[in-house]
Amino acid sequence: MTIPINTFQDILDALEREPSLRDELRRHLLSDDLLQLPALFAQHIAEFAEFVRLTTEQNELTNRRLENLETAVTDLKAGQARLETDVAELKAGQAKLENTVGTLVSDVAELKTGQARLEDTVGTLVSDVAELKTGQAKLETTVGRLEDTTGTLVSDMAELKDTTGTLVSDMAELKGTVGTLGSDMTELKSTVGTMGGTVSHLAGKDYEAHAARVGPRRLRSHLNLERAWAVTHPPHGDPSFLTELAYQSEINGIITPEQAADLEYGDLVFTSTGADGNQCYILAEISLTVQQTDVERAARRAAILQHVTGIPTTPITIGESIAPDAEGNTVAFIAIPNPPPKR
Repeated sequence: MTIPINTFQDILDALEREPSLRDELRRHLLSDDLLQLPALFAQHIAEFAEFVRLTTEQNELTNRRLENLETAVTDLKAGQARLETDVAELKAGQAKLENTVGTLVSDVAELKTGQARLEDTVGTLVSDVAELKTGQAKLETTVGRLEDTTGTLVSDMAELKDTTGTLVSDMAELKGTVGTLGSDMTELKSTVGTMGGTVSHLAGKDYEAHAARVGPRRLRSHLNLERAWAVTHPPHGDPSFLTELAYQSEINGIITPEQAADLEYGDLVFTSTGADGNQCYILAEISLTVQQTDVERAARRAAILQHVTGIPTTPITIGESIAPDAEGNTVAFIAIPNPPPKR
């Protein structure tokens, strides 16, 4: 087949229409190496893809091995920690074992000493048994003599029993009389105790009233106050002052029931005007002889009174005298002599 060629474009058109012509032209124009290049490139691409696949598989295998290695290392560290713990426990156990062995050695030495003492004791016992046998023979002789004496004693005992019967009868009568006297003495002691408690209570109340009367004058001179008067005793005071104050403070939740009960038993409360012109309270615990417990009660009850009223409160004690263990504290003591009894 003839293809007319007039221009370069005709050549290009012919190559486009005839693939065989294009291949023949390529074979004449290109070398064999260039012609084989696409096939070689495709082969290299396939080999590279295989290399990539093998490399990926190898990397995955390597990663799995690394993970297994990390797990093994972790297990190894845990095992090492357990091993170190076991070694420490073994060392501690060895130390205990050494102490136990030392104790056993000491015990064995003590046992040997005890065995020696036991052997000595056994020897002593053997000697004592021989002496007991000798003593038994002597005792049998003595028993024979006692049997002879017993006959005489039996006769004497019969006579003694008759005498004892009479004595028992007399003793029964005596016990009845003594029992009656004991009952009478018990009733007498109870009566005396009741009277003594009543007298002490009355004396304490009398002294408390006396302190309420003369206390303000003593307070003015002792605590440098302008004037003072009792708020819990007549004629100026209200005996229910502390009771009502404790009750109201308890139901309002200001103090506990225990603090309220403690405040109610305060002996005497004075009120006054301090040097700054403000009102103040003086809570007094009264006893003929002031003890340390009176000092503690005054301080405790004054603190409660100040807490519920908000008014400064000073604790004091009043009495004829003060015990040595109650002296030298911060609570003031005011001595007020007990008035002589009225005639």
